[in-house]
Formats: sequence, structure tokens, C-alpha cells
Amino acid sequence: MRHDKQINVRIPDEDLEWLKSEMQRNRRSLTSEVVLAIQEKRERTEKKEPA
Repeated sequence: MRHDKQINVRIPDEDLEWLKSEMQRNRRSLTSEVVLAIQEKRERTEKKEPA
């Protein structure tokens, strides 16, 4: 049984199209692309914060 949370998100058409092209280029699911983008953003943000 999965314990991942599901959410509904509104996203501009141009951003969704970009995600879809990234999804195809990287051979990932749309969910995987979204999660990867969030994780990368989180890592960049955490590196900027003082320890």
C-alpha cells in the first residue's frame, strides 16, 4: 500500500507543455518530472539557507 499523498494542482498551459516535453525527453512519468522539479528546487533553496 502506498502512502504518498495526492494533490490537485492548477498549472499554466505553457508550463504543462514544458513538463510533458521533459517527461518524454527523459522517459519519465509526469509525476516523476514534477517530483524531480520540486526536489531540485528544495535542494537549491536549502543550500542558500544559512546553517
